[in-house]
Amino acid sequence: MISVIGNGFVGGAVAYGFSHLQPKVYDVDPQRSECSLDEALEQEYIFICLPTPMVSVEGGKANLSILYKFFEGISERVVHGVFILKSTVPVGTTKKLQKTFSQFKFVHTPEFLTAANAKNDFVNADRTVLGGNDLTALQSVLELYQSHFPHIPTHIMSSDESELVK
Repeated sequence: MISVIGNGFVGGAVAYGFSHLQPKVYDVDPQRSECSLDEALEQEYIFICLPTPMVSVEGGKANLSILYKFFEGISERVVHGVFILKSTVPVGTTKKLQKTFSQFKFVHTPEFLTAANAKNDFVNADRTVLGGNDLTALQSVLELYQSHFPHIPTHIMSSDESELVK
């Protein structure tokens, strides 16, 4: 049902939050990976938790090369699940990904985690923000969050708005 791509502090928090669903966790580092990339891409919800380091705080520029390299590497595959972007990205990134990789469905949901308390922050968030332009994908991800975290208010908006919220 759920997979997590990238097993750093964000990916680890997402996997922890959905641990009751036994998520498939994939990382390029074999020691941090619990499944194959193929298994991860077969899931209904695929959380993307890849590094997007800031290049310039002024202007909000980030290095998106890892994110784009990942999607370029799987662009020929058939993936039926929704990619849920947890990576911090500049405004317009989700739209650009959707345009470049139109065969995939994307929803952006920014993370509001502290490195020291990421797992606790994820399961006890004060809000969940979902951004996207595909209403079916948004509705599906909304149902996922509401069914597993009913105590957390969820806000739906465009992907540009969700990227601004971060």
